[in-house]
Amino acid sequence: SDEKIPAFYSTRFIIDEIGSTSSRLPRLIVSRRFVRPGESGGVTTRGTLAALAGSVVIAVVAGTVSTVWLDGDQALAMPAIILLAGMTGATVDSLAGELVQERRYCARCDEVTEARTHSCGDTTTHHSGMPGMTNDVVNLACTLAGGAVALLILQF
Repeated sequence: SDEKIPAFYSTRFIIDEIGSTSSRLPRLIVSRRFVRPGESGGVTTRGTLAALAGSVVIAVVAGTVSTVWLDGDQALAMPAIILLAGMTGATVDSLAGELVQERRYCARCDEVTEARTHSCGDTTTHHSGMPGMTNDVVNLACTLAGGAVALLILQF
């Protein structure tokens, strides 16, 4: 779960908490459809700006620390690389949340959810998205995507 990945969890917390204060409904990136606050894949301008601000803070701190083991040019580039990687991870998270993340259905409550067992106690059934593509899998994918971007940039 998210709490096992502290840096990612911190960024997600920032995005979720600040984005949820938006007066506008979140939208999905691809379909542009409005969704309920907290629904996977939904983004707001406020949440996106929070992701950018969080990425900047992490980039500055990591860039400063990286001067200990990197040469001048690499150390100068590190904040930009981390910023780009962080925003890539956040974007992949939203896209995957919209396009492939599993959604399940509770017949008793007539609600779509991400949980295998709904809050009412009933077992849910597959509704849409890829079976098994849980929120944890999406979180792993977006973390790997951000890391891959950083590694690719560092190769050049």
